[in-house]
Amino acid sequence: MFLTISYVSSASEKLTIEDIEMLMIDTKVNNNRNNIRGILVYIDRNFFQIIEGEYHISKYTKG
Repeated sequence: MFLTISYVSSASEKLTIEDIEMLMIDTKVNNNRNNIRGILVYIDRNFFQIIEGEYHISKYTKG
């Protein structure tokens, strides 16, 4: 079963550009390993993300 998840979140005021760059690197590695695809948009300290993949992706997205 194919699943698409979208969500919005706000960044901590302490989040730096370096933190975002590391987040992107880690996310790319994890998503590739788990065959997850998507897009991440960051504007004015807010994230918007859409990810998609097989149904099992839900276990990789829980905090």
